Amino acid sequence: MLEYKIFTKGLKIKKIFFICMLVFNGWILADSPLTSTDIHLGYEYDNDIKKALKEGNLTDEWKDYLISSENYFGIKIAVINAIGYENINSKEFFTYLLKKEGYKSFNDFLDNADGQMLIIAAYLIALENYSNDKILIKALNIAKKGKKKLPKSYTANIIYALIKAQKELKGDWCEVYRVVDNVRNDKSLEQDMSGGAISMISYDVKLYADSCHVD
Repeated sequence: MLEYKIFTKGLKIKKIFFICMLVFNGWILADSPLTSTDIHLGYEYDNDIKKALKEGNLTDEWKDYLISSENYFGIKIAVINAIGYENINSKEFFTYLLKKEGYKSFNDFLDNADGQMLIIAAYLIALENYSNDKILIKALNIAKKGKKKLPKSYTANIIYALIKAQKELKGDWCEVYRVVDNVRNDKSLEQDMSGGAISMISYDVKLYADSCHVD
């Protein structure tokens, strides 16, 4: 019960902060669907997440973790989220990945990687370049390829949706909400992400719901 109260109190504080930032700036990229959604809180008791939060750096050890097929997809995404968008160097990661996995080029990777790695690649690129629309479109296209290979994966679909929502941030805020909410309401998807992480995403994106004016 105490843990739940702390969790909900944190959400209320976050909402107040978000609203204040909107009032001050009109809109702000630093508090956005992609960068402000604390997916890792849905795995806060996982030792890997604790370690990633503490280190705050995409080390070779974490690169190997993301590449390994033995690690749970949802936790890989949470590890990236815990490390933080400020601490990601996607170019460095891909240089390591291509050498480690024997890809001839980045295009070779895009053509032959599995769905999970494509989603991870898209998420890394989008987080690092969250304010660059041109690169966000590239990340979105990579995520679309990954989602096509994992059509029933909640994790793949929600990361694609968050990147798309980020792209919509400078335009239609209602679409920011809808694109993520559509995934949340899709009961056909396999829940390969923790319930806590799903709740964090849903809560953060609901802050944009007021932009949807229904007659």
